[in-house]
Amino acid sequence: MTTTRIVGVLCTAFALAASAAPQVSNRPAAPDEWGYRPADHATVHLNPPSLIWLHEPPARTYCVQWSAAADFSSATTIDKLPFNTYTHTAPLPPGTYFWHYRFTDKTGQASNWSTTRSFTIAKDATEFPMPNRAQQAQRLPKDHPRLFMRPEDLPRLRQLAAGEEKDRFDQLRRTAERLLKTPPTPEPTTRASARDDATRQWWWPNRETAIKACDEAGVLAFVYLITQDQKYGQGARDRILRLAAWDPDGPTNFALNDEAAFPMLYRLPRAYDWAYDALTPADREKVQKVMTRRGDDVWKSSQVGFGVGHLTKPYASHANRAWHKLAECAIAFYDTIPAAPDWLDFAVNNFYAAYPVWSDDDGGWHEGLAYENGYMSKVTWWLQVSKTALDIDGFKKPFFSQVGDFALYLAPPHTPNMGFGDLSYNTPSGWGGTWEYFIRGVHASHAHPPTPGADRSEAPDPSDHSPYWLWWKDQYHMPGETGVLGFLYHAHLGGRGPAAPPNPPPTSPNPKSSTASASPPSTPPSSTRATTSTSFLNPTPWAPSPTATTPKIPSPSTPSATRSYSPTPTATITAAPSTTSTSTPPPPRTPSWSITKARSSTPPAPSPASSPKNSPPNSTTSPATQPPPTRASSPASSATSPSPSPT
Repeated sequence: MTTTRIVGVLCTAFALAASAAPQVSNRPAAPDEWGYRPADHATVHLNPPSLIWLHEPPARTYCVQWSAAADFSSATTIDKLPFNTYTHTAPLPPGTYFWHYRFTDKTGQASNWSTTRSFTIAKDATEFPMPNRAQQAQRLPKDHPRLFMRPEDLPRLRQLAAGEEKDRFDQLRRTAERLLKTPPTPEPTTRASARDDATRQWWWPNRETAIKACDEAGVLAFVYLITQDQKYGQGARDRILRLAAWDPDGPTNFALNDEAAFPMLYRLPRAYDWAYDALTPADREKVQKVMTRRGDDVWKSSQVGFGVGHLTKPYASHANRAWHKLAECAIAFYDTIPAAPDWLDFAVNNFYAAYPVWSDDDGGWHEGLAYENGYMSKVTWWLQVSKTALDIDGFKKPFFSQVGDFALYLAPPHTPNMGFGDLSYNTPSGWGGTWEYFIRGVHASHAHPPTPGADRSEAPDPSDHSPYWLWWKDQYHMPGETGVLGFLYHAHLGGRGPAAPPNPPPTSPNPKSSTASASPPSTPPSSTRATTSTSFLNPTPWAPSPTATTPKIPSPSTPSATRSYSPTPTATITAAPSTTSTSTPPPPRTPSWSITKARSSTPPAPSPASSPKNSPPNSTTSPATQPPPTRASSPASSATSPSPSPT
């Protein structure tokens, strides 16, 4: 065969290979991948369900198709999707649907269709459509503020600041006055990393410094927004520009120390948003430039992976904070940073399709209560921002309507610890702000027009568990939220919620479950957590015995108390009478184990100060003298730094 002929054959072969249609792999999901959802043949209780699949490396865009017919006659087709997920913009008629997807590569060639899967939408499914990218742009305010409030909210907020919320706002004003008389917190000077023995001591203090500096700007900006007093506006402007001058390759570089970089990603945009009209066009351009860089660092990192990376492998710890912090930045700079619409669209898709990933709908958390609170205390920001800016009601997701139930099992009042997980040797403390938000938000989401002349507490919604969370919070004497967020909680969510309940919640934690029942009463049964750990807490619904009585919780001052837990449906608790409880607690639980333990009124001694486990979330210990514990970084992200309390 001549050389010319060989070359011709090879060229033909290469051309045929290049022209071959790309193929969907249809491979099974690896343990660290989110996989295909809904599960094949599953019945779903959100309408429409979020469809998600494994990312194909050659894919540039995706196309998804669904139909009530298995042969896809009269199918609905959505094309040019940037991510490996889709949630429709309108509810679908209840029933069974078949779906599949394909992708288009960089040459424009379309792949074959994937394996066909099916799901069934329950008749009583909660309607939860997702705004697409065009609708997101339409819903966002065109002017500022956009974060936690809209321009049309300002007259009401200013009225509250001068009226019923005057005491709260006056506290903020006093803080602003003090800040005007003190120099701004300077940029950290040491490039520190949790992975570097030589600089690790500065890793966490750099994060605390960034938070402090950003919050100084935030308080001044918010007080200016409400009062329109130029002295606060000038103070906010000065601090905002100083923060914009912090080197994104310095101590707050994302790849170096994401804990120090995170505050710059979302707290600086808050100050920018609230003090927007105190900034000149040149000022805004400076902030926009640095936030473009900081947002891009996160977008391209392994924590987000241009969106498709995180949607395929969403289990990494810090990545589950990155998405909503990037979203706040995107909202503040939506019309001035070209990539901002991509960032926001990813965050919205992620919230619908892949958050939370470390729990089931019943509200549990695979890492235990300490880390659950750490992450919930941050996602409350997204729940507020997405509601005010995009009209997304996150409380329609079953997890958030039941998020407080987990604590009722794992840390009933006066127990010595929190069961399992990092920092579980502690008892709950410092969580009041988070619980206040969920108590108010969940209660408000269940609100209905009261019967004229009737007290709402006379006919409570049995699916509203917030009264029990309020009881739990009060037993631990947790104060509510303070600062700017405390003011906004009261402004947006109103009152504290109902009084603690006279009766326990329904048997089923899911009011849409076929097993839901208000009688016999019980605390919600738990389930296994299909993540990195499994917890069996109350698999058998409690049934009262003829002689069962509502137990009393032992007082912290009681010298000792014995609790007898039995796996039988007639479990009882024996305890010394309470001298401090003022409300009726839930009835006895029915765990799947038996424990009898004498407990001293003296709490267990903490670990020595040198212990890496001695810095719980929201600790008041100075970070400069005692850095938090370190753990191995997740292999899913080179920018991930361990922390005991998520930023």
